[in-house]
Amino acid sequence: MKENEKKNPLFYSIGSRLRLPYILSSIKNLDKNSSCLDLGCGTGFFSSILAKKNFKVCGVDPDHFSLEKAKELYRDLEINFLEASAETIPLPDNFVDFFICSEVLEHVNSLEQTLKEIIRVSKKGTKFFITVPSKGIFGRFFLKIGHNEQNLYESDKRPPFNKKGITELLKKFNFKIEKCFYSKFIIAEIFMGLTKIFHNLKKGRKEISGQHDIIMPPLIYKIIFPFIYFICRLEDFILRHFFLPGHMIVIFGEIEK
Repeated sequence: MKENEKKNPLFYSIGSRLRLPYILSSIKNLDKNSSCLDLGCGTGFFSSILAKKNFKVCGVDPDHFSLEKAKELYRDLEINFLEASAETIPLPDNFVDFFICSEVLEHVNSLEQTLKEIIRVSKKGTKFFITVPSKGIFGRFFLKIGHNEQNLYESDKRPPFNKKGITELLKKFNFKIEKCFYSKFIIAEIFMGLTKIFHNLKKGRKEISGQHDIIMPPLIYKIIFPFIYFICRLEDFILRHFFLPGHMIVIFGEIEK
């Protein structure tokens, strides 16, 4: 990864980095110059990954300040960042070949309208990558850190999902699910929870107002991060095959229409 990616705090987020190999797997057969949507793109970490694969990328997010940071970080990449909600995606019908919607559905005001909009802008056969939070082993103990109910963009509008509930909902809206599994289990969730606590202590408050508000970690964190990331990847690989409940549900598939 290039140096500008390391200037994005999400480069050092266990949750974001654990998603990355799965995203890369989901786009491996995607044609070059495909139109990609990063819905709820925040500061553009995943948008930049897609853009560097020569896809035509559009990042949509309602948070003005996160989008401004994304534009600054990735000004050398051809990414169209648009300020809008997930319920009103400013793209034409049947436009998107692939989309990411990662840790977004829990925040939207209208889940039904969001899914309808996704279907509207997607072509028949559009590939997708979706993740949503799940209770996992620790319940909401770590999930609720940094997600104050009064927060405009980071508040959770609904409880954590479970595999049965999210798959049934997506199927109702013509999402054909090819893979669905848990991720982010014990070590990953504890480590991410501790980093959120440290972040809040340094900020002097208990929530963030958006991805733009996330601070860069200290040097010691950056030094140990590769080791922690390796352990969490290993944990993910082992526990996923034992069908234990994780704190993130990962879903691949395509739009049927």
